[in-house]
Amino acid sequence: MMDDLPIPIWRVDARASADAAMALRSKGVIDIKSYIDEHPELVEKIFDLVCVEKANRAAAELFGAESNQDMSRPVKYFFTQAPQARNRLLVSRLGDQRSHLDGFPIVRANRELRKVIFHVSFPRFECPEDKAYVVMLDADGTSLQHPGAALLPSGLERPLTSGLVSEFVHEFTQPLSAILTSAETAQAWLQQSPPNLEKAGLQTERIVESANRASELLGMLRKGNRNG
Repeated sequence: MMDDLPIPIWRVDARASADAAMALRSKGVIDIKSYIDEHPELVEKIFDLVCVEKANRAAAELFGAESNQDMSRPVKYFFTQAPQARNRLLVSRLGDQRSHLDGFPIVRANRELRKVIFHVSFPRFECPEDKAYVVMLDADGTSLQHPGAALLPSGLERPLTSGLVSEFVHEFTQPLSAILTSAETAQAWLQQSPPNLEKAGLQTERIVESANRASELLGMLRKGNRNG
């Protein structure tokens, strides 16, 4: 299913970040940002352990990679040109946020820099077997040039907090991630012996609900373009 999507998307095993969050809770850490700033070794460890399980063709094309398999490695390659973006991401993840939105430059295989809008949907800590899903949009692309320019000025790395593009990415990728998660869960239930049709059916209902939500958002965007 991921391979058929035109949007660059990565499925990520984020269990190491959940383990780190539980460890900080057991220590009574409240100010996560300060703790991360004071313990850069924790940041390095987490980003060495959190790995991409799968990426689609669009993701490989965004990075200029030869194949999808080249994307399946620790996620630290996302942040080669944006080390502070790792800290911002961890503040959201270790703070038990459900998603994180940001903007920063990436390095393509040919060493070209490309500004992207980055969104990740996190699994709940109590469901470590679930996956995180990362979506990136090319903010240098012509379709995003006008709104993206205001969000990501040339040479600047900063978190996205407002604007048409960031709002749409956040709203659209939520149902997209839900569809992918529900599809994988339904497949697991169907592969059992015997297949658990009742639980698989519940997941397919969630897929339909999420797909309808994504369709509504796309309709709103198209309507806005026609009226603009």
